[in-house]
Amino acid sequence: MIKYVSLFVFVLSLVFNLSIYAQRHGGMGSNKYRGTAKTTKKVKYGSRRVSMGSRYSENENYLGLSFGALNSLTDIGGKGLYRKPFIMDVQWKNTKMSFGANFNQSLGENFKIRYGVLYGQLSGYDTLYENTSRSKRRYAFTNNIIEGSTVLQVVLPKFGGGGGSRYRGGGASSFFSNMEFYFYAGVGGIYHSPELIKAGVAVIDNSSEYKNFQVILPLGAGFNYSISSGVKLGIDIGWRKTFTDYLDGFTRPASKGNDGYFYSCFNIQFKLPESNYGRNFR
Repeated sequence: MIKYVSLFVFVLSLVFNLSIYAQRHGGMGSNKYRGTAKTTKKVKYGSRRVSMGSRYSENENYLGLSFGALNSLTDIGGKGLYRKPFIMDVQWKNTKMSFGANFNQSLGENFKIRYGVLYGQLSGYDTLYENTSRSKRRYAFTNNIIEGSTVLQVVLPKFGGGGGSRYRGGGASSFFSNMEFYFYAGVGGIYHSPELIKAGVAVIDNSSEYKNFQVILPLGAGFNYSISSGVKLGIDIGWRKTFTDYLDGFTRPASKGNDGYFYSCFNIQFKLPESNYGRNFR
């Protein structure tokens, strides 16, 4: 348990320090986009002119909506006659819908922080695959999940050259330059309340053996594509590491690991208006 708490504190401190650094230094991207002396465009507001340098492309913030799926990896359910490792044991027939919202804060060309919430359901059925050792138990469960998380995204260098997320039109080079691939890791928590059923009728209450609130570690990867200067479409796939064996409301004496779940979704993100124009008034 101590090593998990230490990992949790380390990730939190890393995200916090990166955020502070970005705010003090105007982003964490390439120097060629930061601190540009000459402006690329000037717009008049009354008698004053606003300089819109390319460094703003590093500090774009987006508000997003997600629509996706959840899949559980728990003691109840599973695929085939015997337990299989990791994703090979997922009951894909039990895929459930999820919905979420997120705020994406840019820390520069290669780093972003995403604050997100989502709601969805996990489920599993021993009887889904007949003639297995699990089907004889006749357990089933459903679990409504509310998740909140903060993750640090590491964005890979863009194809076709160019930095920032500014939309470009025309040609294969611009197509790839409008794409961004990323990996992410972070911390979060879930509120859950599993319902455990046996033989389709008897509801078993094991709530005294677990806490409704649990810490999670989100890990995953994804990509976004800018369809315009203010809208992105993307796909996100991730794994939620938990520290409980009761996502299904049930644990086996021989269980050697905790439960977890997979998250996959489609994202649509909308760019928020810039808030720092006043700093460049001349």
